[in-house]
Amino acid sequence: VKFSDLSICLIGTGNTARLVKPSHKATANAFDPSPSPSPVVVDLMEREEGPQCALVPITGPCEVTSTGLKWNLKQDTLAFGDRISTSNEALGGRVTIATDRPLI
Repeated sequence: VKFSDLSICLIGTGNTARLVKPSHKATANAFDPSPSPSPVVVDLMEREEGPQCALVPITGPCEVTSTGLKWNLKQDTLAFGDRISTSNEALGGRVTIATDRPLI
């Protein structure tokens, strides 16, 4: 895929949207144990971002594990029509996210 190695970040007045790329492959039941997932590390620009943090699946249901949030996820499934994480909060300047499909 052309430009697949680029990071995407949209910055607006009071809002920032980042594309979080998959860090591992999904299996039928859970995370693929081989290789182990490497979470995406997001270092927040504290003057421009947070503490509100939403994790929104954009290509269908995805399994997500996070750290650094008020309500961390642990292999939880996010999907429109079921559960999405739109009202979470970052607790500090760093959030980590492991997902099997893209998120914003």
